[in-house]
Amino acid sequence: MPSDALDVGDAADEAAHAYASAMATAPESLTSRYELGVDTVDGREVIPTVTDTGRHTAGTSEFTVRVDPDNVGVMLRRTFDYAWPDQRAEVSVAEDLPGARFEAAGVWYTAGSNQCVYSNPATELGVGERTIQTSNRRWREDEFLIPRRFTERRRAVRIRVRHAPVARPLVPDGPARERAWSEFRYRVYSYVLPGA
Repeated sequence: MPSDALDVGDAADEAAHAYASAMATAPESLTSRYELGVDTVDGREVIPTVTDTGRHTAGTSEFTVRVDPDNVGVMLRRTFDYAWPDQRAEVSVAEDLPGARFEAAGVWYTAGSNQCVYSNPATELGVGERTIQTSNRRWREDEFLIPRRFTERRRAVRIRVRHAPVARPLVPDGPARERAWSEFRYRVYSYVLPGA
């Protein structure tokens, strides 16, 4: 069941969720598409562009979200800019009380980016090419499951997301690109058993 949502980059919504990220950029706008198919068919747009405002950080983000107290676990869904490669963060959860201690809940890792290596040799055993292609599709969504021991019988929890990058180049001898954690929206879903 949907239980909350945070619109990163919206000052009022950030304040309502006690969002804090000391190293985050100022809100930045992105207009792009999701990877859902072709842009147009017979001159008619079928996959529209989406514009939203968010941030990226090389540090830590914290925010408070509401959950259903009858939950048996919670799912976070993040909307982000897939142009930042190999986004990885350590997620911790605390009770929404002053001084509550954060506990590690796991690693949130989204491999890859909107860049890929393309090769199409002329023959089956031909010499491989190494053409780096960049897609114009930058929107992506990904989920992170929070076990029930962090959320059960709570009406709200504090989430800490700490950027923990891995520096892997796209190709073995290539340069490692700059890394960051991108966040535009977080949607929160509480798992509730039928009849609860």
